[in-house]
Amino acid sequence: MGGDRKSVEHGNSVDTGGGDTLKNSIVDLELRVRGVGGLRVVDASVMPVVPRGNTNAPTIAIAERAADLIAGRAPLAAVDPAHPVDAMVLASQAAGHTSHTSHTSHTGTQTPKP
Repeated sequence: MGGDRKSVEHGNSVDTGGGDTLKNSIVDLELRVRGVGGLRVVDASVMPVVPRGNTNAPTIAIAERAADLIAGRAPLAAVDPAHPVDAMVLASQAAGHTSHTSHTSHTGTQTPKP
């Protein structure tokens, strides 16, 4: 097998982000490059494994998380669609009803309204 080889796949999982559990990973859980101050990697290369589907949505999610980390915003509270209160709020949002107040989920944490 000689000649040039090309990949038709999206490049990812090169930096293998892993936090403290993978000491050989290039980035930590906050996407900071280990040993280099002021540098983060925000792309598909930080995915620890190749997703089975398209990499677009996971890469957008990584970028959104990085933006929150850089801006110092706390992550959103978890929402459980199986819980009646959270399900009612999700259904209301899906129907286009909005409120100017935030929702307190059944776990007691505040979830801002979009």
